[in-house]
Amino acid sequence: MKILNLIVMTLFVVAANAQNIPSDSKAYTNANTKNAGVTFQIGYTAGVHDGAVSAVDSRVVLDSKNQILSGDFTININDMSTGNKNRDCHMREALGIDYTNSKFPNEHVCDSNDQTPATGPDSIAFPEIRFQFSSVKMNSKSILPEVMEAGKVYNLAIQGKLTVHGKTKDFTAADSTEFIPVQVKLLDVNTGEIQLVSKFDVVLKDFGVTVKPFKLGPIALINVADKAKVSLNMKLVQKK
Repeated sequence: MKILNLIVMTLFVVAANAQNIPSDSKAYTNANTKNAGVTFQIGYTAGVHDGAVSAVDSRVVLDSKNQILSGDFTININDMSTGNKNRDCHMREALGIDYTNSKFPNEHVCDSNDQTPATGPDSIAFPEIRFQFSSVKMNSKSILPEVMEAGKVYNLAIQGKLTVHGKTKDFTAADSTEFIPVQVKLLDVNTGEIQLVSKFDVVLKDFGVTVKPFKLGPIALINVADKAKVSLNMKLVQKK
C-alpha cells in the first residue's frame, strides 16, 4: 500500500510539474450540477432570445497562496437552450456545422425532430465552446489575498482564449480593454466554495459563425443579432 501511494504521489507531482502547476495547488470545479451558472442573450428583430447552459466542464486551479494558475471552461453546444427546440437546432447549426461542404447556411438542415444529421457534411463538426485563462492581472487591485474573507468580493481581470466554431482567438473585453473583469467571492470558509461572476460579449462573426435570418409567416424576415451577451454566475468547489 505504501508503494502504491508513493507511485500515485509521484505521478501527481510529475503531472503537475509538466503543466507548470505546483503539487500543492487547489483545483476547483462546478459545485452545482443542476445549475451551470451560465446564461446568454441574443437579440433579434422583435426583441431578445434568452438562453441558459445546463452543464459546464470547468476547472480553475489556484496555488497555495490563492493565485489563479489556470482556468478552463468547456460547454457542449447540446447543453445550450433557449426554450424552443427548433430555435435551438438552428443555433447548433450555426455554431457546430463546418460550412465548407454543408447545405447550411444556404438552407437549414434540421429535420422534423429538430435534430441535425448524425453523420455527413451537415453533421456537427464543432461540438464545443471553450474558454481558457491565459493570464490574470496582478496588481494591488486585482489579486486574491492568501486568506480570503467570506462574503467579500475580490475584483480580478482576466485575459483568455475563446474557441467557437473551431476557431480560437485571444479574447478581451467588448470595450477593447485588455482584460475581462471577473469578481471572485468566497462563499463558505468550511467547504472553500467560491463564486465567479462576469459579463462579456461574443461577436459571432469574429469566429466565422453565420447567423441565418428566418421567416415569420409568409413575408416578415426576422434578423438575428451577431452579438451574444454572456453572463457567468458560477459556484465552484475544491476537488478532494
